[in-house]
Amino acid sequence: MSFVSKNSQSDSENIKSLQSDNLISSADFEDAGILLGFINMALAADPKAKKYLPITAFNLEKTMSKLSDGVVLCMFFNRFIPNCLDIRVITWNPQSQLDKLDNLNLCINSGRASGCRLNSVDTKEMEKGNATQILTFLWEVVKIGTYNKMRNHRSQLENIRQPNEELKDVAQLPPDLVLIRWVNYTLREEQMQPVRSITNDFRDSVVYVKLLHELAPSLISTSILKEIDNYKRAERVVESMHSMRFPRLISAKGIVEGIYWQNFLVLSTLFLASQ
Repeated sequence: MSFVSKNSQSDSENIKSLQSDNLISSADFEDAGILLGFINMALAADPKAKKYLPITAFNLEKTMSKLSDGVVLCMFFNRFIPNCLDIRVITWNPQSQLDKLDNLNLCINSGRASGCRLNSVDTKEMEKGNATQILTFLWEVVKIGTYNKMRNHRSQLENIRQPNEELKDVAQLPPDLVLIRWVNYTLREEQMQPVRSITNDFRDSVVYVKLLHELAPSLISTSILKEIDNYKRAERVVESMHSMRFPRLISAKGIVEGIYWQNFLVLSTLFLASQ
């Protein structure tokens, strides 16, 4: 099966812009909690990580101090982007600042080799427990690890393939474009304008409600759209996602303000969960 858009415009014409990454704000408790949750999920079955878990945002300064030696970050990286970081050279019991920096440099160098954009991340700041730097690293790892999984989700890539494309070409498309095509394919029977952005086009929650209802009609009702207030509507969407047993990936603020990385996490998770 291949997907031909109702709109005759090309993808490049049909997309307002492929979003650049929003800066991660360490001051936002919810933002930190979303990203730290990925560590808990990834390392839950790792006996070496047991003494470090759970990682929470309740005492962010303490949490960042726990992560600043690089051990957990190395384990997380290896789990999320396998076969890139050499775990044999991890300093498992760092005793000095140099030991910690060795681990952090291992993380950063492995991340860059995997395609993570880490030019703004400084290992010395990470070693000091700088939350913005550590959270930015986490986001980049999650983004690339998720994109790698998306490229192997053949059934959905086949669905969004256009007649003139090979499957391998679709797998190389930017992740934003893959998600936009997938949303438009999934909602192809809806009488609505095609989605062109994974941020702005989701701010009023309408696309989220229609998409979630299409994927799990028994768990979310389109009656949410009767809610006039955008923020309250977004809150109900977030609650519905919880009822679908998805991890916390986005806040109501993330929907209404069009926070790129949170929308990416939701859409990519739905994409990977779809059959």
